[in-house]
Amino acid sequence: LLKGTIHQQDITIINIYAPNNGAATFIKQILLKFKNQIDHNTIIMGDFNTPLSPLDRSSKQKLNKETIDLNITINNLDLTDIYRIYQPSSSGYTFFSDYMSNSRRQSICPSVDEWIKKMWYTYTMEYYSAIKENKIIEFVDKWMELENIMLSEVSQSPQKTNAECFL
Repeated sequence: LLKGTIHQQDITIINIYAPNNGAATFIKQILLKFKNQIDHNTIIMGDFNTPLSPLDRSSKQKLNKETIDLNITINNLDLTDIYRIYQPSSSGYTFFSDYMSNSRRQSICPSVDEWIKKMWYTYTMEYYSAIKENKIIEFVDKWMELENIMLSEVSQSPQKTNAECFL
């Protein structure tokens, strides 16, 4: 969980790396643990290791009970899959790299500065956000601003405010 301010806008980022086994239950527990931290300026992202929609599955298998329960929790928390908003019918993953496909990333907590610099390069990124009151366009603009900051060559000096990491 990372809290801070970007362009006078409070923002919360929750990065979840779910285990390969029991991912849906793990994610549900994390979301419920942080439900009081989630608002319309929250970005929930990471490697969920579970397909939330039949479109995300590589096979025609049905969603299991744990994934259905996770989707109910996501809906109850007013979370929106940003990728699905802009790609409502495409199947596949939000990000895939042949170069990184055989790599295994360790679950570590770098410094805030390192985390922000490297966040874009995470090999599997699924963007989720709590979007309330139909403020999706406003939120996406903020996210794109953040993305441009992270990808810029300009040296950033982040403030260390309310940085927390849970493994």
